Amino acid sequence: MPHWLCNKEENMLKSIIKNSFKETNECIILLAPLVLIVTFIFIYSLYIYNSANNIFKFFLSSTAMIVVVSICFSAWFYLLKKVHKLSDKVFVYDSDRVEEVKKIFNSVSEGISSLFIPIFLFFIFYALLYGYFTILFYEWGVNYLFIFVDTGLSYFTPENIFAFVMVLLMHYILLFTIPEIVYVEKNPYKAFINSVKKLVITFPHSLLLFLYIFILLLLVYLFSLLLLSLSPYLYFVVSLFLYYIILYVFVLIFGAYEKFFLK
Repeated sequence: MPHWLCNKEENMLKSIIKNSFKETNECIILLAPLVLIVTFIFIYSLYIYNSANNIFKFFLSSTAMIVVVSICFSAWFYLLKKVHKLSDKVFVYDSDRVEEVKKIFNSVSEGISSLFIPIFLFFIFYALLYGYFTILFYEWGVNYLFIFVDTGLSYFTPENIFAFVMVLLMHYILLFTIPEIVYVEKNPYKAFINSVKKLVITFPHSLLLFLYIFILLLLVYLFSLLLLSLSPYLYFVVSLFLYYIILYVFVLIFGAYEKFFLK
C-alpha cells in the first residue's frame, strides 16, 4: 500500500464511510423535509420551464426559487448539523433522544437566520458557475451528461469526457464548502477559500471520498434505472431509496468534515 494511505486519515476515512449508514439511520427524521424540498424544486422548475417565456420572467422566477430553496436548505443543513451531533451521544431512554430532537426542531429559526444569506449567496455562485460550464460546453457542442443517458458509444468522445471531468472537478472543489459555511465561516467567499485549502490539506483522502461518492451515486442511479425498467410500479420505492442515498451522502460529507477538521 502506498505510504500516503498508511496513516491516521486513511483509517479515519474508512471509519467515516463505515459508520455513515448507521448515522444516516439516526438522522432519518430529516428524510421527510428533504423529500418536500426536492419535490418543490422539481415542481417549481417545471413551472419556470412552462411559464417563463422571456428573460425577465425567467430571472424573477429563478431568483424566487433560489430564495425559497435557500431558506429551506438553511433550515435543513442546520438540522443536519444538530441531529448528526446527537449520533455521538448515548441516551439511556429513547424519550430523552426524542426530547433533544424536539428542541433542535424548535430552534430551527436560529439556523435560518444565521445561514440564509451565506447559503443564498453560495447557491447564486453555484448557479452561475454551473451555468457558465453549461453554456461553454454547449458552444463547444459537447454533452457532459453522456454517462447518464442512453446515447451510445458515439458520445464517449475526448471532448465529452474532458467536459465531464471538468464538471466533476467543479463539484470536488465545492465538496466542503457547505459544511464550512454551516460549521465555521458564514462569509461564503472565505468559506470557499477555506474549504479549498482543507481539500489540499486532506488530499488524497478528500479525493478518495469524492470518488467514493461519485461511484456510489452512479451505481445507485444505474440500479434505479434497472428497477424502473423491470416495473414502473417500483417508482415510489426507488424514489425513497434515492432520497435515502442523498441523505447518506450529506451525512457522509458532514461527518467527514467533523472528523477531519473539528475533532
